Amino acid sequence: MDIAALEGIAAHAYATAGLDATKGHVPRLARALLGPCAIVRGSRPFVGPAALTRDGDVWTIVIARALTPAQALDAVAHELAHWLLIRHGLAGSDNEEQAADYLAAALLGAPITRRGSSCPPPNSAKAARPGEP
Repeated sequence: MDIAALEGIAAHAYATAGLDATKGHVPRLARALLGPCAIVRGSRPFVGPAALTRDGDVWTIVIARALTPAQALDAVAHELAHWLLIRHGLAGSDNEEQAADYLAAALLGAPITRRGSSCPPPNSAKAARPGEP
């Protein structure tokens, strides 16, 4: 998936919710899009630190009780990213987890791309090995 498109999905989500995308307030965004009870802490009847669940039309992000606040924030962003991928018809691809990671970063306010950047494109230089400058 195109990274710029994923960033566009993040920006659109914030706009739809009427929130400022530069604030990166993921829990507020999740509650605005999924409902006021969208995020719950629970026991781990799932694999991993969190899960996106659906009961009819109600979506919930369940996060493990043992997560630190920073881990919980990352988990909510990642699961909300999965929900957005579903909403945009992009779920189910071979690279869905990677797309969810990129989208989660964009939701957290960490854009992946820099428009007008002077950074060289990938593979334009030999990758440094450990211990090399």
